[in-house]
Order: sequence, then C-alpha cells, then structure tokens
Amino acid sequence: MICVKYPFHRPMVKNLINQLNCSAMDYKLKKCKELFYLLEAQDTDNDGGVVTASSLGIELHAGGLTKEHEVYVVEHLDKQKNGLIEFLDYLVYVPLFVEIHDSICGNPLEFSRTK
Repeated sequence: MICVKYPFHRPMVKNLINQLNCSAMDYKLKKCKELFYLLEAQDTDNDGGVVTASSLGIELHAGGLTKEHEVYVVEHLDKQKNGLIEFLDYLVYVPLFVEIHDSICGNPLEFSRTK
C-alpha cells in the first residue's frame, strides 16, 4: 500500500479514500462494462473479453472523429499491436466515448468530421 511505503502521503490518501463514493464508482464501472460488451458483441471473430480495433474504429468514425483522431485513439488502445483492445485499455478513453455518444444523440444526422 502506498501509505506504508510513503508515510508523508498518508493524510492525502486517507482523505481521498474518505471522499470516495464506492456506489457511484461501482455504477459507473458497470455502465463502462456494458458499453464495452455492446461493442464486443458486434465482433463475431474474437474469443471474448476484447474488442477489435477495426470495430472501435467504426464507432469512432460514426462519432464524427477525424481519420487522424481515429488512428491516434486506436493506436494508443491497441497496446500489443495485435488488433485487439482489452477492457482496461478501453476504460482509459471512456470520457471520449461518452462525449461521442452525447454528440451522436444530440445531433444524429450531423456528419462533419471536425471533432
């Protein structure tokens, strides 16, 4: 534990833990898993627990990202460079995916690539 190794962090870490709302975090993590598994369900050629980079690219394109941004995100998520994205890597970009989702829901017929 970080508090044992670095005693000067103990009050800061203790304060963060006291402010932590586990139910809200659990709910958000559940929703993130649902998004991931929805994307995973579209992939018929994987063993489960991963999403293909190509299907994520399609979702990013549908969300209006430029081709450069699509490539950037997929390259950063595909850590092993095998075309597969694991949940923890996916989790890092959830704020972007939520923004894309809100953008699509807000204006589903807007096809400009300015994001």
